[in-house]
Amino acid sequence: MEKLFAYYEYLHAHPELSKQEAQTCAYLMDTLEKMGYQPKRAGQYGVYADLQVDASLPWVMLRSDMDALPVTEETGVPYASQNPGVMHACGHDSHMAMLLTAAEMLQGKTLPQNIRFLFQPAEEGVTGAKEMVEAGVIPANTAAVFGMHVWPGVEKGKVLAKVGPLMASPTTIQIRVKGLGAHCGIRERGNDALMTMAQILVRSKEAESLSNGDGTILFFGKLHSGTSHNIVASEAYMNGTLRTYYPETREKVLAKLEAIVAETAAVYGTEAEVIYSSFAPAVINPEELTKRVQKLLPNVLTDIAPTRIAEDFSCYQEHAPGVLMWLGVGDTPSLHNGKFLPPRDVLPVGVDTWLRLAQHKW
Repeated sequence: MEKLFAYYEYLHAHPELSKQEAQTCAYLMDTLEKMGYQPKRAGQYGVYADLQVDASLPWVMLRSDMDALPVTEETGVPYASQNPGVMHACGHDSHMAMLLTAAEMLQGKTLPQNIRFLFQPAEEGVTGAKEMVEAGVIPANTAAVFGMHVWPGVEKGKVLAKVGPLMASPTTIQIRVKGLGAHCGIRERGNDALMTMAQILVRSKEAESLSNGDGTILFFGKLHSGTSHNIVASEAYMNGTLRTYYPETREKVLAKLEAIVAETAAVYGTEAEVIYSSFAPAVINPEELTKRVQKLLPNVLTDIAPTRIAEDFSCYQEHAPGVLMWLGVGDTPSLHNGKFLPPRDVLPVGVDTWLRLAQHKW
């Protein structure tokens, strides 16, 4: 496993942000070529390589993400980030290293299916998977797509393969309110955008409650309004996110939120609008394929509460059967933290998982 850690340390030391993965892309292309593959580009910086292409056999795609985060590293390791203010604080460096190692160990083997190793950029921006799908990376006759993410809080060295909802669908929301400014001493001559927004914020819990406890959250983390302490605010802006597991819940919550915004604006004589966009569906692992994975892997975990964190692996699940797994790293700092590092002895477990998945007949 010497090369595994060499790959990992190089990638950890050279992180690149979403849609800026040029050096990472070049490193992956060069490394795969040295293994004897003929890697290809997908989209701007995506990379894939194929093993044992036989038209009579189905395909299995193994996916790793590539991008890093705008985080200042605080680990103190000798292979720390050489790119100031950018760090692999979500483990994508380990994901690439594990998949590269598996690709090297599988080279030349006879397998029961064709294998595509996919390295996907821009997961943190939740747009990379969609770009890869549009670039045609999912072969016809794909039997399964697998992904794996290191995960704090899951028992170290265990692989979680859970049936059903695992990760949430994110919807970004901005609410804009336009009122009429006035001196606070004659506030009745104004239309208070700040008060309108404050009431919308309080009432937003009514929309969230329509989820009936399925884990949905409607959260607002930023509100801007006003220019002075004694002026009725003429504008207000609020930004938040909706995290859901089911499309029908998303539609109900957004419809209620829009109604709350319209009703509240009417009361205060202001104008308001809701602007939102969704980037990826929820990750929901299919029962049949996930149970087959559970039977295949040793030391597997099968149940955990789903997270409200998002992952664009779901874009592949829209086009082929797919399972996203979590590789447990135990009690570490959280993902996106400047001190996050997966324990090194967990990485061989990830490689072993890829080898088992690649060599099993799907």
